[in-house]
Amino acid sequence: MKGDVRVLHHDERGLVGKFIVGWLIIVAVIGLAAVDFTSIAFTTFRLSDIAASAASEAASQFNRGANQTRACQAAERSILDQDEAVRMVGCRRVEADRFSLTVRKQASTLIVNKVGFLESYGRVTRTESAAPSAV
Repeated sequence: MKGDVRVLHHDERGLVGKFIVGWLIIVAVIGLAAVDFTSIAFTTFRLSDIAASAASEAASQFNRGANQTRACQAAERSILDQDEAVRMVGCRRVEADRFSLTVRKQASTLIVNKVGFLESYGRVTRTESAAPSAV
């Protein structure tokens, strides 16, 4: 009988340590996911602001007499002034004085950009349109 009790307690040794290590791994994965999500969200909001500002610049240039090509070039300069990593992938006039711009940037992430099937989530694209600013 004495031997049975020792075997019973022997099997439980280290169980708490394994449980703690498991939870630490889960917390680390959740933390990394939160950091990547925050980076992607911040990049999305920033790109939206950059695209709207550049679309307004293009509309203003067009309103001052520039043709569509020159207006889009002005928008691209505006984008590069704000963030050199942002690329303009589309620029077009959608109404008489309104321009639509599409911009793209790879978000700075810890995991997403390094995992093949997740890479597309780290590549943020935003499209905004604007009329000339009133200022």
